[in-house]
Amino acid sequence: MKRVGMRTLKTGFAVFLAALVARPLNPDNQFVLLFTALIAMDSTVSATFENGIKRTMATAVGAAVALLMVYTHLSLYLAVPVAVMLLIVVANRLKLSGSIGISGGVTILILLNGYSGVEPYLYALLRMRDTIIGIGIAMAVNLLISPPRHSLRLLDETQGLRLETHAILEKIFLYGVWEDLELYRQKVEQFGRDLETARDEITLRKDLVSQKLALYRNLVKAYEAILVYLENLSLMPKNLAISSDNQKDLASLLGHELEEILPMAKEGGAKDEIIFNYTLSRLLQRFKQAQMLQKDLEALNGKIA
Repeated sequence: MKRVGMRTLKTGFAVFLAALVARPLNPDNQFVLLFTALIAMDSTVSATFENGIKRTMATAVGAAVALLMVYTHLSLYLAVPVAVMLLIVVANRLKLSGSIGISGGVTILILLNGYSGVEPYLYALLRMRDTIIGIGIAMAVNLLISPPRHSLRLLDETQGLRLETHAILEKIFLYGVWEDLELYRQKVEQFGRDLETARDEITLRKDLVSQKLALYRNLVKAYEAILVYLENLSLMPKNLAISSDNQKDLASLLGHELEEILPMAKEGGAKDEIIFNYTLSRLLQRFKQAQMLQKDLEALNGKIA
């Protein structure tokens, strides 16, 4: 059985808090507040904040459309579909399409109650209030209870990529073993995606300052370049001679004397050897850069943490 994730626990807690608030606030109509707290919980703090703003705006649009329909005295059977269509059109124009679900629900509730004799203006204000409170509860829970620590995750990923790259180079140049690079590619791509997620957190979290973010971006570029160089090397003939400079860099990197293991390239070697050594040289330079960036990140992380 899979363990219960933190987002699931936080969603349940947000709904619990919403129920505590809704009962004394509006005992006869608690649905909107609880439902909003349920769907407003997102995987990141920034997403909860951004989507919360959009849902509030979309709900305001829905309330306005519902009031318009009520005061036009159209038949309820016409007012509901017309209101929903108007809401969708306006929400799409305002780029709020992702919030149509909750705002549409509020629109329909206002219409149903408005046509049943409840004061529509007051009811719309109360449902807007419930929506804002529900979103606020979800945001507070996501921000204050075990917020995602993307900075620490990124640092772990950089350490993992450094070790993975070192292991790949060791297998290739010490043991002559070329492995499929697909898993390495997936890790590099995941690192890039996680950085984008962390970038969105920067406005709400102080552990990812702009300097650290720039270092991570450079690291992503470095490992993307390393991946390209490795893929290029994998397509070249095997057992090509290695230049003396590359041998020295590899020996320093891997901690082994390689002269007796790897063939030494001669001056003015074959075209394949020249291309091979240029590509290898660029790869090693990028890996050195990645290691330096890693040290800078660890030092900066110690200052910020």
